[in-house]
Amino acid sequence: MRQKKHKRIFVFDTSVLIDYLNPHSAEHDVAADAFAFASQIGEIWLTIISMLELHSPARRDKEIQADLDKVKQLQRAYRLRVIPIPEEAQWFALNAIARYYRSILGRNLLSDSLILGCGMKKSVCLVTRDQNWLQLLNDTRRPPGLQVITSTQLVQNIGEDTR
Repeated sequence: MRQKKHKRIFVFDTSVLIDYLNPHSAEHDVAADAFAFASQIGEIWLTIISMLELHSPARRDKEIQADLDKVKQLQRAYRLRVIPIPEEAQWFALNAIARYYRSILGRNLLSDSLILGCGMKKSVCLVTRDQNWLQLLNDTRRPPGLQVITSTQLVQNIGEDTR
């Protein structure tokens, strides 16, 4: 009997989402390709944290609404899911903050540790621009199969994953 192959889950960090939302970003096209390619071979997820991070007090309401509309377009085009933060991810974040306070993740420690925690429940591929995530995960017991890659690596390696 053939075993059912599970679709890969890609959890995108806010850094990649921001690249996608900003057409003037040097990484915009790569981020757009990463969302498109990931949707072809698996599921794409954003956490509610990424949605909250779009609501910066320094931004105008029109800008925020335009970005939220683009996220809705991603949801329609690629079946993107916005997921809540599971309890296990919250505990992971608490432990990461206690251990790495004022180091590695810097000012994004709270949001990044929550997003990282979402990848600790299942074997997923975390897609980020933040290379510090690798250092934190190298110091952490993580589930087998968990990967952290950049959007560029995702786009470059897509051929290998589809074989």
